[in-house]
Amino acid sequence: MKVNAPCVRHAAIASGKLITRTPEVREEFAGTHQVAAFDLDMEAVLASLEGNRNESFLVVRGVCDYWDGSRRDWQPYAALAAAAYTKALVMAL
Repeated sequence: MKVNAPCVRHAAIASGKLITRTPEVREEFAGTHQVAAFDLDMEAVLASLEGNRNESFLVVRGVCDYWDGSRRDWQPYAALAAAAYTKALVMAL
């Protein structure tokens, strides 16, 4: 069954060069900690939050990469969907 609508998932995203580089370590870590995805760029986001002393935050990501690392022109759509979801979430508060 093919779905043509955005899919919202609530899950943990892990980051870390040592974890993301080795497939075996990545799979074991994901299984142990219930991680749905890995993101190398998240380290910079977390460092900024820590540097600004933010203790509470919510990250909304528009994921456009496939498991093999390819993007297939989904990046603009993923960014728009994430922005729309964030706006709807803020408006609901």
